[in-house]
Amino acid sequence: MRNLALIALLTMVSGCALLPQPAAQSAFNTAGEEQAARTRARVHTELAGGYFELGSLAVALDEVKSALRADPEYGPAYNVAGLIHAALKQDRIAQENFERSLRINPLDPDANHNYGQFLCDRKREAEAMKYFYAALNNPLYQNPDRSYVNAGLCSRRRGDVAAAERYFMQALKMRPGQPQALYQLADMAHARGQ
Repeated sequence: MRNLALIALLTMVSGCALLPQPAAQSAFNTAGEEQAARTRARVHTELAGGYFELGSLAVALDEVKSALRADPEYGPAYNVAGLIHAALKQDRIAQENFERSLRINPLDPDANHNYGQFLCDRKREAEAMKYFYAALNNPLYQNPDRSYVNAGLCSRRRGDVAAAERYFMQALKMRPGQPQALYQLADMAHARGQ
């Protein structure tokens, strides 16, 4: 009888160990919620980018706001917000968004490129170059030809024609037939009378 009672007690105690612990369950739910929030932020950011490319800036802005409500630490959303505000000529807000994106992920090549282009477009060419270099130094960057072209445009605006030519040639090495690089090189040759 004692053995039977001991076996029953051990069964109850071992059965309790199989019940989920409240802290572990809470951590699991939090991790799952964080992943879901990040996914929502990514989707809204992609939608914002698509609407931005279509020129639907109001809808793009609504989508980027939804992304940031879902995950306020999602860097790409701030990058797209910077692009939208730059297009709306809200330079201070655009700059704040680009800088926030780069504080979250200083190595993001797209954010570095876009901020560099923003600065170059505002005649801050020397500052812009730093961000183009940061984009180009990331070995995972998928569009280095764009940054070389924009570095060339900034250099040309500053009057550094030799550097501009080198950047356009680099763009062509990265992507043979890159149309902007070809156009700029042809335009520069024409300006020299060649």
